[in-house]
Amino acid sequence: MPHEVLIVRTGAPLPAPGVPDNYDPWFIHRMRAFDVRVSAWDAHREAEPPETFDWAAVLITGSAHAVHDRAPWSERAGAWCAEAVARDVPVLGVCYGHQLLAHALGGSTGPNPRGPEYGMGDVEILDDDPLFVGSRLQTYQLHFDVVYEAPPGARVLARSERTDIQAMALGRRCRTVQWHPEFDAAYVRSAIERRRPLLEPFSPTYVDDALAEVVELPDGGGTVGRFLEHIAGIPSA
Repeated sequence: MPHEVLIVRTGAPLPAPGVPDNYDPWFIHRMRAFDVRVSAWDAHREAEPPETFDWAAVLITGSAHAVHDRAPWSERAGAWCAEAVARDVPVLGVCYGHQLLAHALGGSTGPNPRGPEYGMGDVEILDDDPLFVGSRLQTYQLHFDVVYEAPPGARVLARSERTDIQAMALGRRCRTVQWHPEFDAAYVRSAIERRRPLLEPFSPTYVDDALAEVVELPDGGGTVGRFLEHIAGIPSA
């Protein structure tokens, strides 16, 4: 019997020709080795959250919005996700989801004073956790905002040169990551190009330098798979 997984949509990816118009297909592709059935709650558009917390795992997506704007839909989504964590539901927050959980559980977020991270990102693993293999990880980064302060009791699991809190463990079965394990190189290149007007003020060569570095990651979706297997306890098929 498939394990029921919920994707909490907190927005949609930047549009690009020939790519999915929401996060679901990206995450489903990364979950293809697991016997799961996926549902989605569009928290940005639907007023009411799911009535049940009976999920094998919950994944919270990225977004073009900002957690620190405190939009009503975002605050509602954060409260529901915090309740899921309190009920020991396995939860993975990605990018916006990482920041949303930090805020909802008592931390703080905001614009990165060191500037955006767009493109390839070398992440240093700080603490042993089944979510990771090794001491360093190559990732796709697409964010202007960061977690300033981790919630009480959180373990900071990873950092990068521009972002001190790249990953967290929040309780027994909640993990968050600032990077995007769901995307591939083609989408990352398109997202960087579409952010050109916002990125070039930081450096005239920012976009071209970032595009030149983007490569396909051999373990691009490994974070999702290891979360499902080692944190949520869903065996691979």
